[in-house]
Order: sequence, then C-alpha cells, then structure tokens
Amino acid sequence: MHLRAFLILLSALTAVPAGFCQNDGLRVELTADRHEVPNLEKFSVSAKIINAGLQDQPIQIWLCSYYESWVVDNPFVTMDPWACSKNPLQKIVLKPGEVYENTSFPLILSVGVPVEEILQDSVTFRLGFKRDILNAQDIEQPLVWSEPLTIQITEK
Repeated sequence: MHLRAFLILLSALTAVPAGFCQNDGLRVELTADRHEVPNLEKFSVSAKIINAGLQDQPIQIWLCSYYESWVVDNPFVTMDPWACSKNPLQKIVLKPGEVYENTSFPLILSVGVPVEEILQDSVTFRLGFKRDILNAQDIEQPLVWSEPLTIQITEK
C-alpha cells in the first residue's frame, strides 16, 4: 500500500503542467554588437542556437534570408531584411551539445521608439526562433525564445 501511494505521489510531482511549453532542449543565446544605440539606429545581433538536450534536433534555415527564421517580441524593435539572389533552404540536425551560428549574416535590428515614448531610456526584447521555417504558420509549433536582451537608448 505504501509503495502505491509513493508511486502516485512521484507521478504527480514529475508531471509536466499543461501550460508548460517544452522546446526539446533547444536554447537561443544572443550577443549584440553594442548595448547602447541612438533611437532609429541599426545594430547587429548574433544568435547561437544550442542543442542543450539529449536528442538530435532538426532545424531549417534559409541560407540568405536568415532573418525570416526569427520574430521579435517588442514593437519598438524591428528586424531589417536584406535582398537575396539565391536562398536555398538548409536542413540541419543539431546533435546534443552542438551549436549553430550563422556568421555570414548577423541579424540587423533597429530600435524605433516613438516621440511620445522617447523618455524611455532602454528597450528589452527577445528573439523567437522558428525551428521549422516551412511550417512557421503552424500554431502548434512553439518558438524557441532567447533570454531578454536590453539595449540602452542614447542621444545622437
């Protein structure tokens, strides 16, 4: 009887809550080229996609329009696209512990705080990675979110 009660308690303690979103061990780390930017000025961010899990993780990335793999969660921060002549889809399988970083195309962002909000001295945002770009509209596909990054807004 005690064993059964223990197993029920153990299963209750280790169950994943219904609202919890697992991303299978993928993690995103951001590094900005600057942490202080004048309003409306561009800055670049490099993003590392890390498989911190125990299983292989497939991801898809456009080789040129890399920015299409990302979304920004702050309306004052925008991602700047660039033109592409060739744009093949790269399918990658990250093994446990492997890291993907697109060193050819850092992400170009800009902070655009409206005049009525200009007293704001910083913006904080996250980038969400779409791991399956061809099915990015699929509502069931969760984004892999970075930790928040804060950029100070300076005067020119």
